[in-house]
Amino acid sequence: MQVLIINLPEATTRMDFQQAQMQRLRLDFRRLEAITTAQLDPPADAPYWKTWQRPLRDTEKAAFLSHKRAWQTVLDENRPFLILEDDAVLSSAVPGFLSSCESIDWADHLSLEVRGRKKIVGKKMASKEIPVRRLYQDRTGAAAYILWPAGAKKLLERCRNYSGLADAVISSTYALKSYQCDPALALQLDMCETYGIMPPLQTRSFIDSGKHDRQLRCCSDPQWYGFKSRRLLSQLRMGVRHLGRLFVSQRTHIPLSGNF
Repeated sequence: MQVLIINLPEATTRMDFQQAQMQRLRLDFRRLEAITTAQLDPPADAPYWKTWQRPLRDTEKAAFLSHKRAWQTVLDENRPFLILEDDAVLSSAVPGFLSSCESIDWADHLSLEVRGRKKIVGKKMASKEIPVRRLYQDRTGAAAYILWPAGAKKLLERCRNYSGLADAVISSTYALKSYQCDPALALQLDMCETYGIMPPLQTRSFIDSGKHDRQLRCCSDPQWYGFKSRRLLSQLRMGVRHLGRLFVSQRTHIPLSGNF
């Protein structure tokens, strides 16, 4: 299975790190150029960007569009890819895991990542062949996931008229047949110390470096009501989803593989 690495043109240090990591793990990869804030389409002030639960930074909009470009690649080439952000750190067990996933025809999306937050997953392993659980609700993280063409189609349909943070769009697309590897096989550089791992690279977040759009503090502003109502609806959807799978799921921390 080939790897798609989302990478900004100026992030050369991160790409050097990924090339070394791919070589060490003997993974076939392709660099997918990330969209910059100067390339936003729709433009930054388009109504499309007002469909999330709060104003988005331009860097968050660009990150979302970069993942969308990766989803389109999966659909166009009609085969699964491991999609990585360029600050993803992988376990040495990833190559073997990817080989085991080659014949999967029952998944749309499979997360390899943890970010220190609990996930709602199936109580039982979903497969006898590979260590995965059904993933009913994730909250954060889109640094390392496998996407199949059927999943790419669902995500692209979901975001046709709806924007947001890339990881939130994935986790809120309940039509996806999502899974989580257990133990997890990936994390982002900024989570290494949390999991007791020496960061292989010191870097800064390009998303956090961006500025927020104008913050809406006036309760009389119609956009303020729109953001707040969408956030409330999202919370209600998550609650209903959890209740509907109460007897088959558990809210738990996914352990990280020791093979880093």
